[in-house]
Amino acid sequence: MKMDIEDLKNTDWNKIDYHKLKDLLEKFGEREYAEFNRRITPNMEESYGVRMPILRKIANNIGKSSELSAIYRCLSIKNTHDEKLLQGMLLPKFKFLTEEEMMNTIDEYILRINNWALCDSFISSLRPIVVKNKETFLNKVGGYIESSNPWKIRFGLILLNNYYCEGQYLEIIFQRASSVKSEHYYVKMAIAWLISTCYATDKGKTIKFLSDRNIDKWCTNKAIQKIIESHRVPREEKEMVKKLKIQ
Repeated sequence: MKMDIEDLKNTDWNKIDYHKLKDLLEKFGEREYAEFNRRITPNMEESYGVRMPILRKIANNIGKSSELSAIYRCLSIKNTHDEKLLQGMLLPKFKFLTEEEMMNTIDEYILRINNWALCDSFISSLRPIVVKNKETFLNKVGGYIESSNPWKIRFGLILLNNYYCEGQYLEIIFQRASSVKSEHYYVKMAIAWLISTCYATDKGKTIKFLSDRNIDKWCTNKAIQKIIESHRVPREEKEMVKKLKIQ
C-alpha cells in the first residue's frame, strides 16, 4: 500500500516505510524542476525535483510522528538533494534537552552541506530555534566564519544576514565580514549580500564600512551592485552609492 503525506505522522518507521517515502518523493517530483535546480546549484546531488512547499508539508507531518528521530537518522545516510533538504527541515522539530545537544546536531548537519541551496534552506528552517537562542548562535558565528570549510563560513554569514541585521549587531557583523579569509565564490557572495542587507538597517554606518575598504574589491563592488538593484533604495541614493565603487 502506497503512502500519502498525511500518513507520515502515524507511521511506525522501518525500511519498508523508508522506501514508501522515496516513492512519495518520486510521486511529487518534477523532472524539469530538478533540471532547473541543477543548472543553478553547483554540486547538487541527484534530485527528485520536489518543490519546497511540498517538502515542508512532508516535514510538518513527519514532525508530528513519534518516529521523528528514527526518520531523521535514516535520512542522515541518504544523499539525494530532496532528502538532505527534508532532513534540514526536520532538525528544528526536535525537542532538544540541552543547548549543547542542539548545537552538536546542527554542526553535524552543516557537514552535509555542499551547495548554497542546502545551506540557505537550512538556515531558514532554523528560525524557530535561532529566535529563541540568539545569543547562543551569535557566540558560535565566529567559529563558523573562521573555518576553512566554505559552507561553514557561508552558514555563519547567512545566519547573520537572516537574524542579526539590527542596529545592535552591526559592529559585530562588520567585524565578522572583514575577517573572512576565503576566495570561495559562494562565501564572497554571502559577504556582499550581508553588507547590502546592512544598508537597509543603517545607511550611514554601511557607507562608512564600504568607504573604509574593509572588504576586498570584488565583495565591495558586488555589495554596491546589490544595493543599487534594490527597489527600496531611492534613485538619488543609488547615485551616491555608485561613487563608492572601486575601479
